[in-house]
Amino acid sequence: MPRGWSSLPNPSHCGRQCAECGEWDVSVPRDDSVVCWGWNDSGQCTVPNSMGEVVATSAGFEHTVAIPTDGTVRCWGFNDFGQCVVPKGLARATEVSAGGMHTVVSLRSR
Repeated sequence: MPRGWSSLPNPSHCGRQCAECGEWDVSVPRDDSVVCWGWNDSGQCTVPNSMGEVVATSAGFEHTVAIPTDGTVRCWGFNDFGQCVVPKGLARATEVSAGGMHTVVSLRSR
C-alpha cells in the first residue's frame, strides 16, 4: 500500500452512510461507529479513539467531521484554515457538511 494511505475496510463497514472526498472516504457502518480509508496525509482517516457512536459524518478537503449521539461536533485532519476549530459550546447538531476549507452544521432548535 502506498505511503500515506490507510487500508480499505471490510465491506461490511460501508453501512448506513458514506461520504467521499476524491482520494478518501468516511462511512458510518451499522454499529454507528466511524470508519475512514484512503489518503491519510493530514490525519483525516485517523478516527479519534474516543469517538463512540455517531449520527452523521462528512468528508471535506483532508478533514473529517462527525456528530456523535450527544449532538456535539468532532473534527480532525487538515486545519490550516480553522475548518476543524469547533466553536465553543456548539451542541444540538443534526447534520454536517464539510467542504474545501470549511465545515457547516445544522442545529436542532431548542
